[in-house]
Amino acid sequence: MCLALVLVLTACVQPVTHDHVALENQPESVEKITPTWVGDFASAVSEGTAAGGPVDGVQPNQRPHVLLISLDTLRADHLGAWGYDRPTSPFLDALARSGVRFQRAYSQSPKTAPSHMSLFTGTYPSIHGVHFAYKTSPPTVYPVARDLDLLSEIISRSGYRTAAWTGGGQVTRKAGFAQGFDRFTENLGDINPWKMNEIRAWFRRNSDQPCFLFIHTYEIHDPYLPPSPYNEIFSSEYQGWVVGDKNKLRTITGGAGFNGLHHAFWRTNNASPDPASVGPDDLRQLVALYDGGIRYTDDVLHGFFEDLRQDGLLDNTLVVVFSDHGEEFLEHGDLLHKMLYRETLHVPLILFWPAGLPRGIEVESLVSLIDVGPTILDLIGVKTAPHMEGESLLPLLQDSAVVNNRLVFSEEPWIHRGHHRSLRDGNSTLYDHGRGEVELFSVAEDPFEYEDLSLTHPELVVEMHRQLLEFITAGGLLRGDQQEEARELSSEEIGALRALGYVD
Repeated sequence: MCLALVLVLTACVQPVTHDHVALENQPESVEKITPTWVGDFASAVSEGTAAGGPVDGVQPNQRPHVLLISLDTLRADHLGAWGYDRPTSPFLDALARSGVRFQRAYSQSPKTAPSHMSLFTGTYPSIHGVHFAYKTSPPTVYPVARDLDLLSEIISRSGYRTAAWTGGGQVTRKAGFAQGFDRFTENLGDINPWKMNEIRAWFRRNSDQPCFLFIHTYEIHDPYLPPSPYNEIFSSEYQGWVVGDKNKLRTITGGAGFNGLHHAFWRTNNASPDPASVGPDDLRQLVALYDGGIRYTDDVLHGFFEDLRQDGLLDNTLVVVFSDHGEEFLEHGDLLHKMLYRETLHVPLILFWPAGLPRGIEVESLVSLIDVGPTILDLIGVKTAPHMEGESLLPLLQDSAVVNNRLVFSEEPWIHRGHHRSLRDGNSTLYDHGRGEVELFSVAEDPFEYEDLSLTHPELVVEMHRQLLEFITAGGLLRGDQQEEARELSSEEIGALRALGYVD
């Protein structure tokens, strides 16, 4: 199995500027230090890629395999293809250059289960209802509404073999994610070449028929503990409390499980870390470890894709890479992923299909994760389910230079005191906290959403709030929780949630 370890980065890469942490000694450009094998790989995989593809009416001879990959907790602005200076993602950058990159894709939720189910059902969290109630005793899960078909079910009925490997936690059978899958494995855990070989073997055995594979990993999720040397390649000299060595943390905790690692990493017995404990140097270290996890994941994916290429399994495979949400690093005073600001909702979205999609397309229009399901179904020639509120993104590829800013709606109904909602129209962002608190941001003048303009532009607040209310009403998004659907979690499932920091 090919796992590229570009360890020369340790010697030549210095910390880079994060949007809220000023650092010196900028590294060389990503282009200069990106290994040549990435470019060679991209060219090899893309041999025979048509200039047009389905956008111009050219269809492949047979239905493609579909490979859907979720990189949990990956914010878009920490990838080179989205402008990040650190070389965190040479392989994903090459994949984006060889396919279609959606520059402004947004998630419908800052939480794993609701976000993923929005993609799989093409509906908003208030409609599908999937969420985990962490503070009940015992914690419970609210599974997907019974009247909704998942993307996996629709694809399975169309003749595809289906299989999923997830990191468990929130992407589980009890939440409804196993529906439509012939094989569903929810203990993938940390990804490595050996685990990816199991997925590759299933693909090879079943590739005589169109296959739909879903891979989900928490590798980038906190606690940020990438394996050596990835926990050091972006670090500078640091003497603070953040420990990025998993073996050292295990020694400190006396060999405790992953739940112990989470609490030891953040130095707290609570599920949520204390932002007040994070100083400037600590923040730099946390970001460096987070970026190291991205780079490790990128290298593992490169090896996996290289193996698939050598097996001839990529020639007619539609690859979709996305993230369910991003991560907060004190941009708005908090950590992890709870709020509806850009750092938590702006996610990467890449489509790659050598036999069917054009190369090197950048789409600037606003898009949503609920658009992914209709887009996949459109590409494989399967009718979209009536309940899917997303739209196929293929029309945007016909003229990607035209920016079509549709309304993008996101929400978090369950974890805050108020029902948090946001609305983006490409020019402005409205953030309604649900308790009479509203924020307004200008996309052009304040892309990171720091300066609240609600007091200086009350007329725009009124207009966007009117659009928000119309959107909620038209979409039936006032639907209440289906309390009778709540299911208690087993001790093993609660342990998995504790390991990810969701449960105290």
